[in-house]
Amino acid sequence: MSRAYIGHLLLALSVLAGAAGHTLLKHIVVSLPDATYLAVGRHVLNFAVLGRLIFALLFLVIAFLAWLGALRHLDLSYSYAIASASIVIVAVLATVFLGESIAPKAWLGLLLIVIGCLLVAPVEARTPW
Repeated sequence: MSRAYIGHLLLALSVLAGAAGHTLLKHIVVSLPDATYLAVGRHVLNFAVLGRLIFALLFLVIAFLAWLGALRHLDLSYSYAIASASIVIVAVLATVFLGESIAPKAWLGLLLIVIGCLLVAPVEARTPW
């Protein structure tokens, strides 16, 4: 398996795990009561909330570690451009799972991000190592 192939797998894992982690964090925060920080703190200690929070943090740790691995195998300029796809994935997840609405102008911006990723994707990632 080539370094570039491993790098692309790690980059995909980073993007997907990060998007899932951030979406789950948003879901948790929305479920917290609008009260004082002390009341929110007690709510976070609730077993169900704490379990979801740990799960979200696990996703984010996996995303970070996969990102470090991707950087080891791919150019930063390439990886960072492709990682912007996470913005699109988070928007879709927020729409589907959180019921958020996205303005048409925002969808246009997301489409431009996808086009940018497609323009960068064919460039072969080089690494000096």
